[in-house]
Amino acid sequence: YVPSTAALAEVSDPDFLGATSACSVNGYTITTVPNSDQFQWFDLRNASSIDGLSFATAESNGDRNVAGRVANKDLHLFGEKTVEFYYNSGNPDQAFESKSIPPLQIGCLARDSIVLADTGFHWVGRDGQSGGIGVYRMAGGYTAKKISTPAVDRFLEEYATPASIHSLGFQFHSHSFYVLHLPGIV
Repeated sequence: YVPSTAALAEVSDPDFLGATSACSVNGYTITTVPNSDQFQWFDLRNASSIDGLSFATAESNGDRNVAGRVANKDLHLFGEKTVEFYYNSGNPDQAFESKSIPPLQIGCLARDSIVLADTGFHWVGRDGQSGGIGVYRMAGGYTAKKISTPAVDRFLEEYATPASIHSLGFQFHSHSFYVLHLPGIV
């Protein structure tokens, strides 16, 4: 978005490596780089300019990124096998640094299944230990719990294109709801 013209424009900076997701924290726009374990951030309050050195790599397990999301000023980097946590360190040479928290050994199968609802994220993922697919919830911290039933897990296991799943979250009468949409299923 270009404020001076109130129009949308394609990012033309040659240092921009493309994006599979975008989020924002503390005036930085952060994108996940397609087909990689890297993420990059644009210059402070300027989502059209990026320094070629403004990137980091998810190094704990080096799995490919699915999406970046922000909660409580922390960047949650959802990978295919793990979720890693970063923060804005204020370091002018490396604005985002890894938190001293072990990554979650639960990956994300569908970028558009990640929803920030109530006090935490919900997403469709795969357990890095057992390999099972399910719906996970990370509430107010850095741990996750499977919240899906065995019947839902089995249905997700049999679904042919899990990357196409998208969802929404909402509250009704003080109850949180997480709704999955699986294209092709009525």
